Amino acid sequence: SIAYAYSSIAVDSTEKNTIHLADGIYSDSANNEKYPLNIRPFINIEGESRDNTIMDGMYKSLLIKGNVEVSNYSYRNITMYRGGFVHPDGNIFFTGAAYLYVKNDNIVFDSVLFKNGHGYSHKGIFNFGASNNVQIKNCEFVDNLGAYAIRMSASEGDTVTISNCIFENSMPDYQ
Repeated sequence: SIAYAYSSIAVDSTEKNTIHLADGIYSDSANNEKYPLNIRPFINIEGESRDNTIMDGMYKSLLIKGNVEVSNYSYRNITMYRGGFVHPDGNIFFTGAAYLYVKNDNIVFDSVLFKNGHGYSHKGIFNFGASNNVQIKNCEFVDNLGAYAIRMSASEGDTVTISNCIFENSMPDYQ
């Protein structure tokens, strides 16, 4: 599982390590994947192909979470699918795919498809705050439900670049 690889790989601040994911579905039912993944610094996650390397939260949880001051990482060539928690009564409780707390600096999301994510209230499909040198490029946000596709809160000097992204068929949540 990705969680196992995260716990096993060495963190090296001078040379980033990469976890390479083969095409397939990474979910609780497919391979006992446990979400959210707690992002580790200086580690890149790279899928074999964007449309066939699928992190599936099955509406049980958000997919990735970056705690305070977890920086220098990337996600590439992955689909983040069905992130967010949907209660059987239909209520949505958590953010969609990614929730990055304060100070997630020097991060890249490249060629990631955020699909069928569910956010709630003030949350979005992709949330981060007070982070510097964030690049979101060549990403697609498709068929998501939430207050925002991308939610940012900024402090002085923070920089975020969103380039060559597509936002399609997303709707606000019920709040």
